[in-house]
Amino acid sequence: MNLNKVKDSVLGIIIISIIVLVAINKRKKNKKEIQADMQFTSGKIMKSSMSHRGGVKIEYIYYYNNIEYQDEETMGIYSGLKDVFPNKYFPVVFSGSQPQINQMLILPEDFDRYNLKYPDSLNWIKAVVRRSQLNH
Repeated sequence: MNLNKVKDSVLGIIIISIIVLVAINKRKKNKKEIQADMQFTSGKIMKSSMSHRGGVKIEYIYYYNNIEYQDEETMGIYSGLKDVFPNKYFPVVFSGSQPQINQMLILPEDFDRYNLKYPDSLNWIKAVVRRSQLNH
């Protein structure tokens, strides 16, 4: 491998590392914002698709003070299960002072992140996760 290829590889690794660190930092900051003034509502998944990064990308809406908010997230589950989610409702936690900072709670680890008990009504999601693990 020549020196230019090594430099390009190192530069690529550095750029990817910076992007990952920025994303992790943003997620931690959002979690703190939500926990500082945590509010709950229900959100509806409007669309789900395969994520370009792998997994299932969901697009959802929720309302707070008669204002509609839209967001999207990617779940690390088998993308073949994407058709399970449209038109389903799930809890959303958000910052009361900044409602655009939110997270839809679907997977058990989403609830764990906020020290919330996983509701029995969502146990069917655990079966979806098990199917996802079988397909990976």
